[in-house]
Order: sequence, then C-alpha cells, then structure tokens
Amino acid sequence: MSVTSYKAHANTWTVQFVEQNDFSKLIGFPGWKGTETIIFNGKKKIREVLYVPDEDNPPYKKWLQPAVDWLQQNKSTELSELYKGGKLIQTPEAASKWVELLQLWHKETGK
Repeated sequence: MSVTSYKAHANTWTVQFVEQNDFSKLIGFPGWKGTETIIFNGKKKIREVLYVPDEDNPPYKKWLQPAVDWLQQNKSTELSELYKGGKLIQTPEAASKWVELLQLWHKETGK
C-alpha cells in the first residue's frame, strides 16, 4: 500500500492510498485507490475505521483477461478451480495458486 495523502484533525485521521498486492502486480493492474478514516476515542484507541474505495477504480478484468486466455489454453483444470463464472475464488489457497499460475504465465509468454 502506498499512502498518497493524509491529514489529522482532532480525533480523526484521513488517509488516502493506492493498494496493490501480488495478484494486481502480476497482471499489471495499477491498484485500487481508497480512503480510510480512523476515529480515535478519548483514550487514543481506535474507535472506528471506515474504508471507502474510490468510485473511479477501474475494473481489474481487462488486465486479467490476457492471463485467463492463456490459462484456458494451457492450464484449464487449474483455472477452473480459481475462476468460476467470470469471478475469482477468494480464499488464501486460491490467492497462492493465482500467484503461481500468473508467474508461470509470465515465464511462458514473456508478458
């Protein structure tokens, strides 16, 4: 995560950021922008956190599609365990497998 700006006023901090992970980096996606507001209580402990994604975040699928196309041709069984009905299976195990398959895609295609 990269912090792009922040401000603190009284008991409220507002942080704007761009989030990336191994998956987004491997497909070349620019990341997800968001804002997090953190409100502290009188004892300086976090009372509330509000995460708001940027409404202008682009869908990641355009970046994922070249890898999906290659995986359908070359690793269809593995892909079917991770991508069903055009949606990512979101588990820790699936995330690890995505990284493995996307690294293979890069290696085999030079992309």
